[in-house]
Amino acid sequence: MTADATVGASPTPSDPSAALNSAAPSSSDWLEIFKRNIRIAHDACGGCGGQQQVNLPPAERAAAIEEMIKDSKPDFQLTKTNADLALRGPEGTVPKVAGPGGAGADVTFVHPDGTGTFRREVKCTDGPNFQKVLTRAAKQVKYDGEIFVQVPASVRVDGMIKGFWGARTDEQLLKFRHVWVVVHDPSGKRVAAAMLGLRGMVF
Repeated sequence: MTADATVGASPTPSDPSAALNSAAPSSSDWLEIFKRNIRIAHDACGGCGGQQQVNLPPAERAAAIEEMIKDSKPDFQLTKTNADLALRGPEGTVPKVAGPGGAGADVTFVHPDGTGTFRREVKCTDGPNFQKVLTRAAKQVKYDGEIFVQVPASVRVDGMIKGFWGARTDEQLLKFRHVWVVVHDPSGKRVAAAMLGLRGMVF
């Protein structure tokens, strides 16, 4: 993803502007929503060059990766590569892993002072239930954050994302306006990315 460097610092997901919370955003509001999401996504992926380090000591990092793998589907487990990628968040934050059975998002990134949290839900699916996966994951990030999805290398998800949009009206998509999805194959290669509440917005 790319970001406009002149836009400014990212607002925290817990403190969006009143315009972004309106029931029916105008076209100008949608632009602000887009800019906001781009800023947060840009920060979360370390400027989209990929954050080079996970902000955890080696032993804690290894334990967090193991927890995430255990929390994935037994018949299509999260790979170690993708678990490691999912721990990479905004610079200066520490990833907190919910672990198996944990409520809410799988990973929450928190600044040392406890502010500026960013939520990421991690899912593994072979495709048929893709829409349900996205719907459930959006709830887990409280409709404000990222859904990180692992799919088999053979699965093409562009059509499934379009199906998600096609099955919903613009009004129904409003609650997904602060949610984006990034899809990876088991090797960690990014195969798709989209903003769920912005119809047709793919990267």
